[in-house]
Amino acid sequence: MPRYFKDAEAATIRQYEEIIAMTDDVMQIASHLNISSEIILKVKEHIFINQHTLDMPDSERNCTVPFRGNFTPDAEIANLWLKAKNGTLQSREVVRFKRLIAHEYVERGLMEEGLPYRSPQAWRENPQSGIFAYWPTPEHHGAHDLAPNPSRPDPFSHWDKIIGKSPDGLTVADDLSNLDELIEAITDQI
Repeated sequence: MPRYFKDAEAATIRQYEEIIAMTDDVMQIASHLNISSEIILKVKEHIFINQHTLDMPDSERNCTVPFRGNFTPDAEIANLWLKAKNGTLQSREVVRFKRLIAHEYVERGLMEEGLPYRSPQAWRENPQSGIFAYWPTPEHHGAHDLAPNPSRPDPFSHWDKIIGKSPDGLTVADDLSNLDELIEAITDQI
């Protein structure tokens, strides 16, 4: 039984349960989008199945507490996954789905290399607002921060601001065939 980091909508939890139970989704998504089934399988395991240990914020005590669980179900991810399986993604959704897959695959790979999801040292109280929040820095960042940003046209444009490094030479291939090389290049730069 999954143990989620945060509360989620019942409908989205049901979608995640449906995806977890699927046995043909990986091959169908790979076929529809010309992406390696190995990449799709590893991302499915990372997002939907595997438990992760994350440092969760405790804003009352201004600290983090380790928690082992599953990523919280996300409606956009579930909807994109189901549409990708069914081959019904619109062109803009294909771009969004591929960016999401690249982010999750690289994040997973960096976590396997020993990086935390988010750096526990980057959780701190903002002096101006007094809010305990996550503020990555060049010294304290995690796999989530280094992975390609799925919301930006240039998936590494956040590097200069967040980690103070240039992403020179880092690009994501349209068919996502270079993700393992990206993990290696990122690991070499940190």
